[in-house]
Amino acid sequence: MGLIHLLPPHEALKIAAGEVIERPAHVLKELLENSLDAGATTIDIFIEDFGKCLIRVADNGSGMSAEDAEFCFVSHATSKLHHLDDLEHVASYGFRGEALASIAAISKVTLTTKLQSAAADDLGIAIEYSGVEVQKRSQASCGCGTDISVRDLFFNTPVRKKFLKRDETEWNALQTILHAVCLSHPGVHFKLYRDGMCVLNAPGVAHERERALALWDSDVAKNLLPMHPLADDAKISINGSISSPQIWRYGRHYINFFVNGRWVRNSELSKALLKGYAGVLPDKCFPAAAVFITLDRSQVDVNVHPKKEEVRFVQPGVVQAMLTSAVKKTLEQRITQALAPMPSRFTPIVTAASMSAPPLHDAMPYFAQVRYQSAPVVQNQVNVAMPIVHDQAKIEQSTEKRLIIGQLFATYIVVEKDDAVVIIDQHAAHERVIYEKIKKNYDIQHGIDLLFPELITLDADMIGEMLKHKDFFTRQGIAFDVIGDEKIVVRSAPPQLRGDSLASFIQDVAVFIGEHATLQHDLFAQTFNEYIHAQISCKSAIKAGDVLSHEQMVKLLDDLEAVDNRFICVHGRPTMWCIEKNEFEKKFRRT
Repeated sequence: MGLIHLLPPHEALKIAAGEVIERPAHVLKELLENSLDAGATTIDIFIEDFGKCLIRVADNGSGMSAEDAEFCFVSHATSKLHHLDDLEHVASYGFRGEALASIAAISKVTLTTKLQSAAADDLGIAIEYSGVEVQKRSQASCGCGTDISVRDLFFNTPVRKKFLKRDETEWNALQTILHAVCLSHPGVHFKLYRDGMCVLNAPGVAHERERALALWDSDVAKNLLPMHPLADDAKISINGSISSPQIWRYGRHYINFFVNGRWVRNSELSKALLKGYAGVLPDKCFPAAAVFITLDRSQVDVNVHPKKEEVRFVQPGVVQAMLTSAVKKTLEQRITQALAPMPSRFTPIVTAASMSAPPLHDAMPYFAQVRYQSAPVVQNQVNVAMPIVHDQAKIEQSTEKRLIIGQLFATYIVVEKDDAVVIIDQHAAHERVIYEKIKKNYDIQHGIDLLFPELITLDADMIGEMLKHKDFFTRQGIAFDVIGDEKIVVRSAPPQLRGDSLASFIQDVAVFIGEHATLQHDLFAQTFNEYIHAQISCKSAIKAGDVLSHEQMVKLLDDLEAVDNRFICVHGRPTMWCIEKNEFEKKFRRT
């Protein structure tokens, strides 16, 4: 007698069910998607003992006939497919009974349903299953829609039950599924009952940002930004909501992706999202997001995973690049709006010094010292000392500028716009502006002959390494000669570098060359190029403690708005910080 034999159908179905149903959350996901496919606008969920004792979903959807109610539990029964090719065109989440055969194989199920078209009838149909076997059929008094109760999950597969996680872990998984479905269907009214107590009541709303208020921490929900919508010729579109840079969490539990309306997991999408936040969030911190990706169904495979939690794109690189771009544009737009021109609250004293101050982009050691003097306070306005202004024409001109509150600690520029205050680090911002300008013109930097050439002491090895790269220094506008064994004389340099800044720059660059001399040539050239531009930017940028005139602050903000990567300086520090109005209200207990 051979060793190979066929498993009984009910045993085979229990094994197959394990591929679809591994935990209570997977049951909930299948039942919720069935309710949504049925057009439900109200869905009630009942959970007992973390889903092990009961998972019940009651909806007001289209309901089923008595025939379909029984047939839906048969394996491979479907109303959506006739051929394999139909998989590419399925627009629903699933269909009544897609996973019910698997669920019924490992639990005790009661299905009560009545068609909407039979609303005038008093009775619907109730069917009880246990391990796929029909235990009872009867008529039942019920409303239109479907009510499915799944009890004693894994009662006949104890091995599966042993592999369930801690109770709270299973509860968190249930909430994750429900929250995702709530976000993707903000117009549906959801209620969640845990062990008889209502723990979530989320009436239908117009937008996922409103729905987030019922699901997430208020700090997160109130700081969601509408994503900058993107679409391309391949008919791929991306929209949704992401959190502002000032809000983050130490886990990914607030990150949600939806592809053609279906909640999915995709590690590459997560990487693309975080790439858009690069340099904005602290290390190992994560944003909140509800990202909706819509594309032709032929461009995505939703059947690569038994539980349909993962998807595969035909053009994954295109989707990821669009997502990163959408995130960056959203964050940039938020800051750009906050820095948009507005009337100025403070107008600087117009003096000969402020009128003759050099342009900010000339990166000078000179900064106009602007003094603010007391003046009578206008009635019904905030009691703030206002400057005396000697030129009315200048007052009128300044009202076309931003709402710049002024400098803080002679280091930060404070701007008010809408319901936020933006604080800009003047050094970091100016450093980024200079770096971007140098990047565009790095081969045509022009040095200026120094009236008093700079004598700088270096050790012999450093001087030897610098001589190897003398041509590169020349292209950056830096001309030097060697004098003796341990000195060089710098005869010309970019106008941004003078005095202590020039000496410090040369010493830092010499150390860098020595530390990286063993790198492969092309890699060294690229690294050295970036480093020297970063150092020029840092040394020549305005410093903390430099007092700026109003005109110089305006110029800096204009320049910053015009460059890429405006959120971080060349060393990775943030250039600005946005504080929402509600943060102030919380601190002063106005909420």
